Amino acid sequence: MSAIIRLRTTHEHIKPCLRRFAEIPQIIEIHRVTGEDCFVLKVLVPTPERLEAIVDRIAGVANVTTSLVLRSEPPRPIGMALILNTREREFALRSNSCRSAQGATSPQRPMRNRARASTSTS
Repeated sequence: MSAIIRLRTTHEHIKPCLRRFAEIPQIIEIHRVTGEDCFVLKVLVPTPERLEAIVDRIAGVANVTTSLVLRSEPPRPIGMALILNTREREFALRSNSCRSAQGATSPQRPMRNRARASTSTS
């Protein structure tokens, strides 16, 4: 069974938490996050009793909230936007917005060009 454990602690307990997490092989993911919580952990355990032991071990350095995972959806494929570095992504977004803006403001330009083309060929 898997569980998500959210921890809220103080800044001086961040490193002790990380050391404690490293001692527990059932913790398979560790995410340091912003917001009310400091960490989100994914834990894989065979029984509720093993989960209880892990929660008790962690609770000494942080406030703990535990949720059992009922089902996990398959991971989503990684798109190019996630692969590109931030600068390239920003450039791509700016380029696309420029193209969108040009397309929105220039429908008359192609008509003028067509009119000139038809008058110059006649």
